Amino acid sequence: MAADNFLVLGIKKTPSKDGDKVYVTFACSHGYSDYEIENAECQGVTVENVSASEAFGIQVGDLVEFIYGKAIPTKNGVYQPIKGVNIIH
Repeated sequence: MAADNFLVLGIKKTPSKDGDKVYVTFACSHGYSDYEIENAECQGVTVENVSASEAFGIQVGDLVEFIYGKAIPTKNGVYQPIKGVNIIH
């Protein structure tokens, strides 16, 4: 599995406190990056939670590539929003 392709293992939808928005977290597995493979001993796949402001029609079991928008500075660091996805299968 390529490092930029994510296998969706779970989806969590959480309403905002005011109920106006729904935040989506995708629990995913994906391959290690070339940097990780070159600089560490890696076996299997790695896991990551990816947060978005919508579900994009993704379902558990989909293999996707997330398309990131421009990075936005925040008080807690930098947030790079998901602006879309390519569903591979």
